[in-house]
Amino acid sequence: MMVTVSDEVQSKAHVCCQRGLAELAANNLDSALTWLEQAIDHDPECANAYAALGEIYQQKNELAEADYCLRMALRCRPDSSEILHKLARNCIALGNRPEALAILKEAKGRHLDSGAFLSQLALIYDDLDEIDLTIRTWEEVIALNPRDASAHSNLGLQWHYGKGDVDKAIACFRRALDLKPDLTEARFNLCQARADAGEVEQALAGFEPLLAEPFREEVMFHRSVVLLKNRRFEEGWRDYHLRWRYRGTQNRHFPFPNWDGQPCPGKTLLIYGEQGLGDEIMFSSCIKDVLEKSGARVVLECNLRLECLFRRSFPGVTVIGAARAQSGLERLADVAPIDFQVAIGDLPSIFRTEEAAFPDHRGYLKADPERVAFWRNRLAALGDGPKIGISWRGGQGKTRREARSIPLQEWLPILATDGMHFVSLQYTDCRTELEALSDNYGLKVLHWQEAIDDYDETAALVMALDRVVTVCTSIVHLTGALGRPGWVLVPRVPEWRYLASGQTMPWYPSVRLIRQPRSGDWTPVLHGVARQLSAGKP
Repeated sequence: MMVTVSDEVQSKAHVCCQRGLAELAANNLDSALTWLEQAIDHDPECANAYAALGEIYQQKNELAEADYCLRMALRCRPDSSEILHKLARNCIALGNRPEALAILKEAKGRHLDSGAFLSQLALIYDDLDEIDLTIRTWEEVIALNPRDASAHSNLGLQWHYGKGDVDKAIACFRRALDLKPDLTEARFNLCQARADAGEVEQALAGFEPLLAEPFREEVMFHRSVVLLKNRRFEEGWRDYHLRWRYRGTQNRHFPFPNWDGQPCPGKTLLIYGEQGLGDEIMFSSCIKDVLEKSGARVVLECNLRLECLFRRSFPGVTVIGAARAQSGLERLADVAPIDFQVAIGDLPSIFRTEEAAFPDHRGYLKADPERVAFWRNRLAALGDGPKIGISWRGGQGKTRREARSIPLQEWLPILATDGMHFVSLQYTDCRTELEALSDNYGLKVLHWQEAIDDYDETAALVMALDRVVTVCTSIVHLTGALGRPGWVLVPRVPEWRYLASGQTMPWYPSVRLIRQPRSGDWTPVLHGVARQLSAGKP
């Protein structure tokens, strides 16, 4: 039943709602809550107030309350894609992805003839990492309006980054440009796809005219990534610092002067962490160089999970673990006054400007020797045969999880190899997959959760294993930084860290890259690894 209210009451509700939204924008949640509830008291159909209340309860982590408010908001405004998006994300936060998808499907069924709504729905599916649904929905938008150039370009993005199919992506971008030659995003997307298709010089040339566009810095950053991916390190690092400016990524900049790479004996230099766990491990290979060149006292602020490992590995460095939600300043109160700062991701621009500058190391991270001995004994108790660590799923919603991951059941050629013991290094909940593997195929992969929950313990287990076989995930970086043998299963379109071609990874001499020949087809890679394991090849 919809309640009818007078214009006067609606006006009062509007005033209260606006005050509530202003308080919410100022992060005064309790005050916002009061004003928004007053708005609903005046007008029980005030969708904006319900939606804002849902956002407040999400911030308070009161997800059941958020669910109620967002459902009420959607009931009042069923055509709002913004409210629909918030409700779907909240359902997933509650652990109910099927419900989220059912809500979106129901909304889609009411708007099958609306290209505008379906376009918004495709963006929602993309945010939820539902790649197949995103592709299908963009195709439906195009079916309604075959001349929608933006829809063709957006479909191309899904083929490129979601599925890793650069040929289909290039076809979509070219179609978009046939329809609208001045569509800047399609020109930009085509350059990136051509780079991943091996047309590097053509892609770099295509970036040049885009440097006059409003998103110049985004173009410069992506050009730097193309250069890094193709081992052109000196050119690539030049604009890598622009990662902060276009992505909306929080720059964890501290109020200290930037270090320019020059010696500064007697001073204190802060190196602060950034990006993902694997990135911090990879860039930490430069810390020894910092100590040798700067002559400074070094304070390393890092991901909390790496604190013990880094403290043991870099003696003489003051290591401070911090959660990314923290500014870090409160953690620095007990150390000497900081004279200079540098982001850990900026160190390679000083120390890794050519491939010859990458050290031929045998491991620069040090696991706890007592825990390594413990895991070696535990693995030895399994009996004869190599002990192989595996990780089959990598990434998150916005880090190309589908392209980087290989479903565990597809690993059967490897897991059925005689004489091997396989150990899970998978850091997400994988119990259901391992149980299904055992029930359906009689294959056992050992999984010790205590070795996954503590990253220092993970390092000790990796040290005790004979080899690691993994998709592109932080385990690659841990394995290589420990100097352990690793085979990395690399998708057709990899991240820049894994380079565009070749079997080697200059960051980690002990790691070998095994590349997917065609997007979506891991069969030759998995069978090839199985043959090499059977043959006992290094």
